[in-house]
Amino acid sequence: MLATIVGLALDFTSIDPIRALFWSAVINGVTAVPIMVLMTLMASNPKVMAPSSRPCRCGCSDGFQPV
Repeated sequence: MLATIVGLALDFTSIDPIRALFWSAVINGVTAVPIMVLMTLMASNPKVMAPSSRPCRCGCSDGFQPV
């Protein structure tokens, strides 16, 4: 509902929608990497995941494993 209202409000401003789409993609790309790193570190931490955590078997540090 909020996104619909914001989108409708943007329709009445002078903001270029293509430029807004470009900058939202840039912000998404910049923020995605640190979030994925934090999630990987948390998923490999036994204090956070308790019995569900899986140790790294490849000798990588801090839970980074090849995909």
